[in-house]
Amino acid sequence: MGRLLGDPRVRDALPRPRAAQLPTSCAVLTLTRPRILGRTVGLGGSGGGTSGEACPAPAPHRALGEWGGRLTTTEVNVGMGAPPRGSASERAHEAIRESIVDGSYAPGTLLSENELAAALGVSRTPVRAALARLRDDGWITIYPQRGAVVNALGPEEILDIANARHVLETSGVAEVSREAALRIAEELRDILEQQRAAHRDQRVGDFIELSIRFHSRFVEAGGNRHLIDFSARLADRQRQLLYSQRGTLLARMPHLIEDHERLVDALRDRDADLFSHLLRQHLATTHPTV
Repeated sequence: MGRLLGDPRVRDALPRPRAAQLPTSCAVLTLTRPRILGRTVGLGGSGGGTSGEACPAPAPHRALGEWGGRLTTTEVNVGMGAPPRGSASERAHEAIRESIVDGSYAPGTLLSENELAAALGVSRTPVRAALARLRDDGWITIYPQRGAVVNALGPEEILDIANARHVLETSGVAEVSREAALRIAEELRDILEQQRAAHRDQRVGDFIELSIRFHSRFVEAGGNRHLIDFSARLADRQRQLLYSQRGTLLARMPHLIEDHERLVDALRDRDADLFSHLLRQHLATTHPTV
């Protein structure tokens, strides 16, 4: 993940995750979408503990924001009011988010401003700004004077991601021309060969990235820029979900590749109904709550 800060050693320097230690009276609120969903992550009940400490409510999720995607520089700077690309806060934001996405910072991990600042070689100010953006995008919940807790993907959000992906990918396939369908099918078969190699070499991270690229091509097939941009914003949530399954993913790779082959055949034949059915079955495998 050295691409984040231009130095592959940066990721190794990030502080080790540690379990959240908040007052037992706190219930962590997981901000998975613009509305707030209550959830307790083993930190005690929400009905009051014995510590007597008040647990501050997380700040509201202000907008859809980045929703886990890799936005373009224009989208980041203009659409989100983010700092200029390459600034200390931008680099900190990308590094911390990558660690959340790939599971280095698992759900429930307590993140410390001081530790992150020391690991990244910056002051606390850009780290604080980065954490504020991550909060606004639903990745973490901030507790003043205590730290930030990494949020989990809840069942409802997993279902939402699956449904969104189904709409995006089937829409693209429904609009694809015959010529484009044949061309994209050949491109996807090349990706399948790379996935087989990743499975053979047990390169789980590469397999995940190839899966993201594979599914994005179905959205791109329709040529709708707005749908393509929205699909990109979902990409990191999909990565987070797949990385959370890394313990079983290697064994499931052959089955997933078979699913992908059938999807390519349906695209080649421009059979939108069959594609929709196969994709729904595939999503049920990769999205446990579907």
